[in-house]
Amino acid sequence: LTQASGSLIDGGTGDVMLSAGTDATIGQVKTAGAGTIGITAVAGRIDLNDAIEAANGSIGVTAKTALALASGASVTATGTGGVSLTATTGGLTQASGSLIDGGTGNVMLSAGTDATIGQVKTAGTGTIGITAVAGRIDLNDAIEAANGSIGVMAETALALASSASVTATGTGGVSLTATTGDLTQASGSLIDGGTGDVTLSAGTDAKLGRVTTAGAVSVSALAGAVELADALSTSGGSVEVTGETDVVVAATGSVAGANGVSLTATTGDLTQASGSLIDGGTGDVMLSAGTDAKLGRVTTAGAVSVSALAGSVELADALSTSGGSVDVTAETDVVVAATGSVAGANGVSLTAMTGGLTQASGSLIDGGTGNVALSAGTDAKLGRVTTAGAVSVSALGGSVELADALSTSGGSVEVTGETDVVVAATGSVAG
Repeated sequence: LTQASGSLIDGGTGDVMLSAGTDATIGQVKTAGAGTIGITAVAGRIDLNDAIEAANGSIGVTAKTALALASGASVTATGTGGVSLTATTGGLTQASGSLIDGGTGNVMLSAGTDATIGQVKTAGTGTIGITAVAGRIDLNDAIEAANGSIGVMAETALALASSASVTATGTGGVSLTATTGDLTQASGSLIDGGTGDVTLSAGTDAKLGRVTTAGAVSVSALAGAVELADALSTSGGSVEVTGETDVVVAATGSVAGANGVSLTATTGDLTQASGSLIDGGTGDVMLSAGTDAKLGRVTTAGAVSVSALAGSVELADALSTSGGSVDVTAETDVVVAATGSVAGANGVSLTAMTGGLTQASGSLIDGGTGNVALSAGTDAKLGRVTTAGAVSVSALGGSVELADALSTSGGSVEVTGETDVVVAATGSVAG
C-alpha cells in the first residue's frame, strides 16, 4: 500500500482502515468526529511520512516488522482516543522533527527490537508507555505527560540523549527500566517526576544526570554501579540509591532528599567527590559501603549513619546534623581529614572496629549537647573534640594520643588505651 507525497486520505467523521499484505508507505490521513484510524502491514513494515490526525477517535498503527516516522511526520489524536504504535518484530524509529501527540489519551509505543523515540506528549490524564521487547531504547527529545504517568522499559539498555527530557508534570510519576543493560542519562538531559515518584532501574550500571521531583526517588543498579553526575533531588520525599557494586557522587553531583537520603554500595565503595553535597533535609541520612566509604559534605536535620562493612571510612569534609546524632562505623579504619569535621547536635559516635581512629590536625569533632564516643580497634590519635555531654575514648588494642583540646562543658571525660595514653604538648583534657 503506497500513498504518494501530497495525497490525502480523509475519512470525514468516519473510520479509516488501511491494510497492506506486505509494506505500507503512508502520507496524510485524517478523520473527524469520533472516527478512528487503523493502519496495518500484515507481513511488512510501515513508513509514516506525513500527518496522521484523528479528532476524537483513536489511532492504531501495527507493523509486522519495522515502523518508522519520517522527519516532519506526526501522529495526533486530539481527543481522548489516544495513540498506539507497534513494530511487532522490528524496530520503532521516530526521526528528529516528528511528533507523537496523544491529545488527552494514552500513548503506547512498542518495538519488537530497538526503539528510537523523538518528541512524544499527551495531556489530561493520559499516560505514556514505551517498550522495547528485545532491544534498547534511545530517547532523543521531550517525553511529556500532563497528569498521567510515564513508563519506559527496555529489555537491554536505555539512554537519554543530551537533548532529551522525561517530564510527568502531575502526580503520575516516571519509571525508567533497563532490564538487563545500562541506564544512561547524558549531561543536559532532565528527568522530572512532577509531584509523583521517580523510579530508575538498571540491570547493570546506572549513570544519571539531573533528576527532580516532589515525590520519592528510587535508583537501583541490580548488577553494577550507580554514578550521580548532576543534581538528584526531591522537594517533598526521600531518596534511595542502591548499587550492587559502587555508588559514586561526582564533583558535579548532589543528592537532596527533603525527607532523608539512603545511599548503599552493596559490595563496593561509596565515594563522594570533593565539591558535592548530600542533604537529607529534615530526615535521616544512611550511607553504607560494602568496602570503603569516602565522604564529602553531608548535612541534615535528622540522624546520620555511615558504615563501611568490610573497609574504612574517610571523612574529607563537614559531616553534620542540626537535630540528630552521628554514628560512623568502619570494619577497619576511620579517618577525619584535616578538611573534615563531624558535628552531631545530639552526640557523635565514631568506631574503627579492627583498625585505627585518626583525626587530623585542624579537624573538629563536636557532639553538641550529646555524648561523644570514640573507639579504635588499634590506635586512636585525636585532634580537637568538644561537647556538652560525656566523652569516652578507647583504643582496644593500642594507644591513645591526644594532640589537641579534648573537652566537655557539662560532662566527664574517660580515656582508655590498651597500651599507652599520651597527652601531647599541644593537647589538653578538660572535663
